[in-house]
Amino acid sequence: MLGLGLAIGMAPHAHLARYSLGGKAPAILADYASGAYALNGQGCAFSDLHDFSPTNTSWRRDGLGNWGPVTSASPRTGHHIWKDGQLLPAGILLEPSQHSNLLGYSEDLTQGSAWVTSGTTALTATHLQEDSSDGYHRLNQTTHGLVSGEVYTMQGVFTPAGRSTLCLREAIQGGIDIEINLTAGSISVTNGTDIIGIPYIEARDAGAYFVAVSGLLSTGTDWTYELCLADDAGQQSYLGDGISGFLVEDLQLVAGAVPLSHVPTESDAVSIAGESLSFKPAALSETLAAAGGGMPAELTLVIKGTMSRSKDPVSYANTVPIKWRLSSDDYIDLIISTYDTHTGRPYFRINSGGTKSEVSGANDAYDIGVEHSFSLAMVIGGGLVEGFYNGAATGQTSISALPDLLGVPWEIFPTGAAATVQEFLVWPEALPVAQVQAATA
Repeated sequence: MLGLGLAIGMAPHAHLARYSLGGKAPAILADYASGAYALNGQGCAFSDLHDFSPTNTSWRRDGLGNWGPVTSASPRTGHHIWKDGQLLPAGILLEPSQHSNLLGYSEDLTQGSAWVTSGTTALTATHLQEDSSDGYHRLNQTTHGLVSGEVYTMQGVFTPAGRSTLCLREAIQGGIDIEINLTAGSISVTNGTDIIGIPYIEARDAGAYFVAVSGLLSTGTDWTYELCLADDAGQQSYLGDGISGFLVEDLQLVAGAVPLSHVPTESDAVSIAGESLSFKPAALSETLAAAGGGMPAELTLVIKGTMSRSKDPVSYANTVPIKWRLSSDDYIDLIISTYDTHTGRPYFRINSGGTKSEVSGANDAYDIGVEHSFSLAMVIGGGLVEGFYNGAATGQTSISALPDLLGVPWEIFPTGAAATVQEFLVWPEALPVAQVQAATA
């Protein structure tokens, strides 16, 4: 099955060549996009490499762009993402924290117990049409019992069906109000008093756009998610033609400042449990142990994919792509910081017996909450460690030794908002830094 273990063991060298650096194949290969997994050049299954623990059904986007359920025992491998209007295989989707869609009947606009129409008609579950009245043409739903002072994100997929401009807002307080022009694929902020970050728009197929905007619930505990149609001149109050409207899908209201994966609901909110993915200690020992056992003296790792980050002003480690930790004195970590003014500064950290070494890269310019590609690598050898982030090197610093971590799980994105991991490659040696840097560019 795609994503659960391509049998590459019959001809490992031919299949591993594309993953080699400096002519050397990785000792550990996990290609979650194509479903290829190997240990020491021999094909294996996802379950031979990994422990994975969800607790309920989640959702994955297939190669046709459709969301389908994934049972609680299965990882979301083979997930696809939209990038520059193209649907691409991306790997394994991970959302380490529980998240909920707080809207009722998120896939059915005809449910009057949840959705209130004014100057509009829900022709079908997903087709919103204006009537012929003179005034505003709206659809909204109020969610009660939220937490004042917290951040929430409104998201949805919108396709023109006679109209090309609509507004998305939180209608009680009015401090989150954006105008979306689907012809231009652009967003303008009408009222951004409570907006956190930058509203996000992403092209899909057939003229559809995914839109998300995050904002602060500054007072009270209610949130009204509202759509308001606009005419060709951008006016929100106008004489409707009784025909035009939008296709409206995948509506969500989620806690936090990052849009999250598809969670369909009926009468009540639905929660998806956080996911946990790690390399098994047995697999690490089998492939990485030095002669006579124990931790290797050198190590190279490469991890690629996409991720979204939230803003945490008080914590450096709010996005953690890699956590290999025995204790607070013995670990290898890779974190992406959004602390203070950081919007994505990488830190590569090694602690052996309480002696900590750390190198950090430059702060990147990516927006909080926007899914973006990443390519990270770490080279450890010769008493030095160096990191790479999207082709940029951190420089080197000395280390005392590598901590012995072969007996503990190696966790992948245990902390963060959302990530899709495409590849994870490991070598028990220090590869040439120039080649590793080029591989992350």
